[in-house]
Order: sequence, then C-alpha cells, then structure tokens
Amino acid sequence: MRLNSPKINIITRTCMKASRSLIRDFGEIENLQVSSKGPGDFVTSADKRTEKIIIEELQKAHPDYGIITEESGIIKGEKETIVIDPIDGTKEYINSSPNFTVNFALIEYRVPVFGLISQPHSGIIWYSFRGKIFYYQFISFFYSIIRNF
Repeated sequence: MRLNSPKINIITRTCMKASRSLIRDFGEIENLQVSSKGPGDFVTSADKRTEKIIIEELQKAHPDYGIITEESGIIKGEKETIVIDPIDGTKEYINSSPNFTVNFALIEYRVPVFGLISQPHSGIIWYSFRGKIFYYQFISFFYSIIRNF
C-alpha cells in the first residue's frame, strides 16, 4: 500500500474534515455536552458528532467498508474494515488541552495494514503501514486555522 493510494486518500480527507469540526468545537467547550460511560470514561457531543461525520464520509466513498467505532459499534462490511476513535483523549479535550488525537486503522482480511493518527491542533498526521516505519506530515492549513482561532 502506498501513501497516495485511493483508500488512504479517503481516510486522510475524512480525518481532516473530522479534525476541522473538532477544532471548531474546541472553542466552545462550555457548550459541550458530556456524559459518563463509566469511572473516568467520558463521551461528549463532539465525540458523537465527529464519529457521525467520519461514518458518513467513509460510507459515501465506500459503502462496502465495515466500520468499528467507539460509540456506534460495528457496521458490517465486505472484506475491509476501518476502526475509528473520533477523539482519543476525551478527558484532555474536555479540559481544553490540545493533547487529543483522531485515530483510524484499516484492516484487510483481518490484518491491520494501515494506521493514521492525527493531532488536530498541531496539524500533524502520523501514518503507519504494515511492515513499514511510520511517516508524518504537517498539514499547514490546520496551523492557519489554529493561528486565526
């Protein structure tokens, strides 16, 4: 799998759209609805909204993808599955810390082949490929959004 493959492009574009939503919501933390799933385990309206954006974008591009999410559970697909965590670091997000990420993993035939971790506030996306060392890229438009935030 190569960095410019259509599958990776779809996941990256989806991640960037979800990240923009999180950055926008980050400025309105006082309006964020928070519920507890268990001791020290929280879910926010931003988690749910971001997960919805991700699912809609992935299904629009590839309705045959299976999707496993933290809040919505399992959406069955054909051979490929994408695992997502819309906000890894919900406690940090709730406390207005930029130390949270958006995470994706692509599974083909039950084997993880690709991972993406995005830290929206820094504009950095890390990529990992099966058998390969990770790669990262700085997305400059995120920086301009944050700087003007």
